[in-house]
Amino acid sequence: MLKRILFWTAVAVIILGSMGFLYLATRPKDTKSDKGGLGAVLAPADSESRVVYDESKPVTLTYWRTWNEANYIQPIIDEFQKMHPNVKIQVRDIDYGSYDAELTQASQTGNLPDIYSVLNDWMPRYSDYSTPAPDTVYTEKTYKDVFVDVATQRLLYDGKIHGVTYGVSTLGLYYNPALLEEAKVAVPKNWDEFTEASRKLTKKTGETITQSGAALGTPFVHQSVDIQSVLMMQNGAAMTDEPPTKALFAQPDASGYASGAKAMEYYTSFANPKKQNFTFSDTLGYTVQAFAEGKIAMMINYPFKSAEVRHFNKELKFKMAKLPQIKDQKEINFAQFWVEMVNKNSVNSEIAWDFIRFAATKDNQKQFNEQTQRPTSRKDLIKQQDGDDTLGPFVTQTNTAKTFYRGNDKEMNGYFYDATVSVLSGLDAQLAVKNLERRATDLIMNYPVR
Repeated sequence: MLKRILFWTAVAVIILGSMGFLYLATRPKDTKSDKGGLGAVLAPADSESRVVYDESKPVTLTYWRTWNEANYIQPIIDEFQKMHPNVKIQVRDIDYGSYDAELTQASQTGNLPDIYSVLNDWMPRYSDYSTPAPDTVYTEKTYKDVFVDVATQRLLYDGKIHGVTYGVSTLGLYYNPALLEEAKVAVPKNWDEFTEASRKLTKKTGETITQSGAALGTPFVHQSVDIQSVLMMQNGAAMTDEPPTKALFAQPDASGYASGAKAMEYYTSFANPKKQNFTFSDTLGYTVQAFAEGKIAMMINYPFKSAEVRHFNKELKFKMAKLPQIKDQKEINFAQFWVEMVNKNSVNSEIAWDFIRFAATKDNQKQFNEQTQRPTSRKDLIKQQDGDDTLGPFVTQTNTAKTFYRGNDKEMNGYFYDATVSVLSGLDAQLAVKNLERRATDLIMNYPVR
């Protein structure tokens, strides 16, 4: 008798448990997170909110962005507002030329929006004005599991998530297949091959370059500072100490020569008529347009510039490849990304963070990345983008990508400009990089990482 009772009791438990899990699997999606009971042991769906909404209370979030991307984020906002009819998100798209200045003024006057985008280089300057993600939205573990290393290294510190990026752009190689085929040149994979290819692809009339093998060498080359930075990193420069308090561009390598100076010498050699590598001149004009017009065979740039190349020349059949590396050395790439942050004075900061999390979910980020031509910041989308003609070469580099703290990127760019011009004018590269390191250290000290 006892055995029979135990048997039917076990059967009842199994049936009830199965019914409970069947209900949870088939129930309509609830935008509110489970707060207890059996549902608490199940992770909410990717699209489900991580905070509880009072749908009777109207909420308005203000959101500042730049680069004319409001149209790309709006469909995601619309979907979020359907889920939460009481929430309205107002996006303001600000011209990039004035964006940082407006953000700075707003932070100093207490008028920052609820959500705002900053370049990864700017982020420490705005950290005092932001609030980290609540644990209900992201934990340290879930954040590290989702996003690529270069993002977590920069955006997660003191155990708190201070920002989220919707995409991580890396530098890669643009090339004109027709010009490479004509010169019988293979797509270069390392800098030795790149240098040789550039020479073969360059055409001159007398001393005038009519077709450049590669856009490299001067401060006017588009993305010149980032190109020089990754060359320094690949040559062994640490760039800054950690956490950043000073620049280390001029620190010597094992041979006693500054790694940063090696990179500077190599970079400027492409625009120095006295050097064998001389293959580029600023007389060719804006490098992105010159590449589109077939005046430049190769250039280093980010994937989102592909739209501008097509704008200048819809007929050009160009391709992209991974960034060249130093032969037989560890792969190092360079990353640039925008970070979404939340104003610490926002009365709706938890909802603001919930929107950022929603915008960064797999389906939403996939849509946003395709429209903005930015490689994903999510580990689980890398394989999907790997086969994309535009994003493929760049997304495979995110796991080896690095960046460094510049303090204020506009001022740092100016210091790199001065150093490049001085080397082109004949100043010793080691001395130029030493001066650059000193000025960069002062800049970092003026904008300390908090």
